[in-house]
Amino acid sequence: IEAYKKNIMIASINGNFDVTDFFYEKIYEVVKDTDNLAEQASICNGWGYNCCTAEKYEEANRYYNQALEIFSKMQNLIAVSETLYNMAVNAFMAEDYEVSDSYLAVCLRIVSSIKSNSVPVCNITKIFGLRAYCNYELGKIYNTKLYVQKMEQYLGNVITWEEEGVDRKSVV
Repeated sequence: IEAYKKNIMIASINGNFDVTDFFYEKIYEVVKDTDNLAEQASICNGWGYNCCTAEKYEEANRYYNQALEIFSKMQNLIAVSETLYNMAVNAFMAEDYEVSDSYLAVCLRIVSSIKSNSVPVCNITKIFGLRAYCNYELGKIYNTKLYVQKMEQYLGNVITWEEEGVDRKSVV
């Protein structure tokens, strides 16, 4: 499994999406009949990401849905929120802003319910930024302004630190 993962990383870094798909197929064959549901779902998430990067959005969505189903059965809300974020980015890249915004909305509800400010792949500010852009593209100017304000609210401390000349890295 680790050898497949290394090959996936090397192929994807070099933009060899077909080779990456080949290794995802091989690694999935190894884990699909095991009891390791987290590994199965993580592979589906990665495979979906590779498809999204290769602009195969419908195929990416199929893999994300597999991951979402598994993580939901496991009741792993953090992994569910990460998968929903990935699905939102996939829809965003496909310029389906309505769907992207709906995935982001659910992702935010989950993040809020677990009292967090982030999902494993991004912070809440990025989610608000994506929602602002989706709503802008949908012509929903009020919502756009609302999400920009929320983004600014969460970034308030960082912006204040920069204005005062405080190095954020020294604080974190």
